[in-house]
Amino acid sequence: MEYVRGRYSWVLRPLLIIYDLVIINLFTYYFLNFSDSQLYFFSHDILNNKYLLYFLYSLIFWPLSTYFTKFYKVYRYSSSLFVLSLLIKQFFVYSIITFAFTGIFRSIDLNAFVTLRYLLYSFYAIALVKFLSYYGLKVFRTFLRGNLRNVLLIGNGNRVNELKRIFTLKKELGYKLKGVYNDNKNDLNRSGSIEDCYNYLENNLNIDEIYCAIDDLSEEEITKFIQYSEKNKCNIKFIPNTDKILTKRLKTDYYSYLPVLSLQEVSLNNGINKL
Repeated sequence: MEYVRGRYSWVLRPLLIIYDLVIINLFTYYFLNFSDSQLYFFSHDILNNKYLLYFLYSLIFWPLSTYFTKFYKVYRYSSSLFVLSLLIKQFFVYSIITFAFTGIFRSIDLNAFVTLRYLLYSFYAIALVKFLSYYGLKVFRTFLRGNLRNVLLIGNGNRVNELKRIFTLKKELGYKLKGVYNDNKNDLNRSGSIEDCYNYLENNLNIDEIYCAIDDLSEEEITKFIQYSEKNKCNIKFIPNTDKILTKRLKTDYYSYLPVLSLQEVSLNNGINKL
């Protein structure tokens, strides 16, 4: 289960969805010149209004398509290339949906070039705001030190050190490293032992994310951290020392080039399956 404590996504994503829906419908009036022929699909005349029909159509298929393309699944560690790939993917998917609209309602005659121009301008406006919000949050984290995530690193090794470097140097990601804990007594930079970490967590309930190096912890220790994360609604993620343990049961994200694993959301907890 992914917890959103301390994040702005619960506000930002709905605003972006509303903005995108406004854009694709507002630009309909400017670019799509629906033919004057009447529709007779519905008994009520108001439902035969083509602009209203397209609005209802987009209201269903835009959120549905973005759910499957994960268009709004942009995180603080996501790269700009990843955001661009989401835009391209969504553009092609929604282009098919838009052209399918004229296929469903045959009396609506739209020129393919005009429709393509509508889609290009719409996605230009959508991309502009998407990148503005993406870079705006980075600036907010870097200079105003807002939207920060308090994190702990558990374990040692090259990948732990690399993740520590990312958290420390990349201020735009908005991670605030509160400590590094492991049982390596030769590590002079550690904050304490694993046992010390349990005591720290009991006295500090403001930790948002815990990153555990799987190979450095026993099954019992990992279970304790998972239980703590569930009890206190903080996210737990795992740092693999080898790519061999990457399985479908674990979701893989990349912080720069470094793979970080987290527990997959159970299907029954998935939003669309709750409907």
